[in-house]
Amino acid sequence: MCRKLLYVFSLVFVLSLVSGVPAQDVVIPSPGVMPVLDGRIDEVWFFSTEQTIGTSQVGTAPSSPADCSGTWRALWNWEYLYVLAVVKDDTLTNDSGGGNNKWNDDSVEFYVDGDNSKRTSVDENDHQYTFWWDNEVLQEPSALHNGAPSLVGVEYAVATTDDGYLFEIKLPWMSIMGEPPTPGQLIGFDVWINDDDDGGDRDSQVSWYSTDGNGWQDPSVWAVAVLEASNEAANPNPADGAIHADTWASLSWLATPSAVSHDVYFGESFADVEAGTGDTFQINQSTTFYVLGFPGFPYPDGFVPGTTYYWRIDEVSADGTIDTGDVWSFIVPPRSAYEPNPVDDGKFVDPDVILSWTAGHGAKIHTVYFGDDFDSVSSATGGAQIGVATYTPGTLEREKTYYWRVDEDDGLVTHTGNVWSFKTAKAGGGLRADYYEGTELRTFILTRTDPQINYNWGDPGSPDPAVGDDNFSARWSGEVEAGYTETYTFYPKTDDGVRLWVGGKQLVDSWETVPIYPIEHSGTIDLIAGSTYRIVMEYFESTANAIAELRWESPSTPKQLIPQAAFALPIKAGNPNPGNGATDVKQTPVLKWAAGDYAVSHEVYFGTDGEAVKNATTASPEYKGTKALGDESHDPGKLGWASIYYWRIDEVNSVNPDSPWIGSLWSFTTANFLVVDDFESYN
Repeated sequence: MCRKLLYVFSLVFVLSLVSGVPAQDVVIPSPGVMPVLDGRIDEVWFFSTEQTIGTSQVGTAPSSPADCSGTWRALWNWEYLYVLAVVKDDTLTNDSGGGNNKWNDDSVEFYVDGDNSKRTSVDENDHQYTFWWDNEVLQEPSALHNGAPSLVGVEYAVATTDDGYLFEIKLPWMSIMGEPPTPGQLIGFDVWINDDDDGGDRDSQVSWYSTDGNGWQDPSVWAVAVLEASNEAANPNPADGAIHADTWASLSWLATPSAVSHDVYFGESFADVEAGTGDTFQINQSTTFYVLGFPGFPYPDGFVPGTTYYWRIDEVSADGTIDTGDVWSFIVPPRSAYEPNPVDDGKFVDPDVILSWTAGHGAKIHTVYFGDDFDSVSSATGGAQIGVATYTPGTLEREKTYYWRVDEDDGLVTHTGNVWSFKTAKAGGGLRADYYEGTELRTFILTRTDPQINYNWGDPGSPDPAVGDDNFSARWSGEVEAGYTETYTFYPKTDDGVRLWVGGKQLVDSWETVPIYPIEHSGTIDLIAGSTYRIVMEYFESTANAIAELRWESPSTPKQLIPQAAFALPIKAGNPNPGNGATDVKQTPVLKWAAGDYAVSHEVYFGTDGEAVKNATTASPEYKGTKALGDESHDPGKLGWASIYYWRIDEVNSVNPDSPWIGSLWSFTTANFLVVDDFESYN
């Protein structure tokens, strides 16, 4: 993704050089999607070229870049100017009390001239904003020159980093200059950093552009920035993914500087709009707005509640070049309840769940029906009427399926809802967690059961005093159960390194330190509902923040931390080979598996009848004998072509009262052709 962003920005920059805009010192792009202000650097920031802040202006020059220096990036859309400032400062202070004295502490000053007048004195379009580090406590920034009106609508986030701090801010254009900007517009701009190392007054000040120390009151020495659009239409209205309550819309967008006209595509199918097929092409026009949903316009009867609509704008240049735009969408909310939580057919749900949903458009009263029988809930009347979109059914039985329905009353009509369902979680669950001294999983310290992988130990912080705050490693191992037969994406998010295997397949391999923030990796694998898969996640922490989290996602599973109930300790046989559900397996396979933690021996069951293998005992014909620990393999002999076979491995330890540990039912299908050699790779 980052490579793509950098490529797009490079193209934007080249276009800016040939687009004939007036002279400028820096380009501020508009990529269409804006960053989230959360103190973490989203990839969208990389649309903007990083600028270095390091020219000494006031006080003693910093002793080194680590003492006081930084970088900034900026983006813009119709509503806001976004700025990211990343500061290096090895000694952070905040002792001057804030207020108008922020400049005496560690802080950043942003200068904006909305009309780039280049006057030597300030006017109503000139602003100085000072943001205070203050140990990450959000304080109202200072606004010199125009005072409180400059601060209307200003938002920001601050975060302390390994070598300093950062600000993410957004400044409303209405507060800067009282109107939206236009592509190609020039503004005055500069960024300064204040540094105080020992308390009291400011020690140093460095700037990005101005050099004489008088720039705080002289806009003529600020840099010139041009607001440049990307090579694609951007800033859609309605916003991408918006909930649009009206049954009509006036679409609008930010045009590219080179566009002379715009191809408009609109429809109810993402694939058709993306391909420009069907009747999705609407018009080629020169204006940047398009009306739908009124008589005499497309969709004259209005939009249909509960429908998602997709649209795309292709930019057409004078020479006929077409820059294909992204596909945007908005949803016209339904009148009935939607977006249930837990999701419909949800798995691993806490028995103390609080049900919630998104209310139907215009709903005043919600009537809730709940029970453990689908037909009863579907046909029920006279349910509990409430005024909020949440419902608490009380503590539920574990491992049981429940059904619920919400009818929405808008004062005129009652809109009957769909029947949703979920299954509550089993008791227990979790992973074996082994912790080690050092970053290479060598010097064992302790083992325990962790319910999930969801840790932000901070800095300083650690899993246990015996482990220490830095230079430790961990290995989590166990089984994970799939709720659905779907492709799953696993997301380990760590600071520092991580490796992840699921079902014997390595999904992530990033055994390296993280510079500043935790990094989220991902890998995909196809899983089968109800089956369990051996999972192993290895992690190391070097210095500073220690973070380890593991999430998953599938078409039916919202992205979330993997719940405790989906995990189990690694006591059953795992990692079957051939993999569960494997096809085109050679007719002479050797079955292999990974031993459970407590196993001393393995009972092998094999056959062509799944139910028989699932329920077999040592007295059944499907029982094929016992294998000793260390011999995790079984040769079933020559098998038939294009046939399904089932197998099960029970783990046995006669001195453990919980033995045997009944294995999962696995299956594979042999090929309908002669397999010469596939290196026993069935996963």
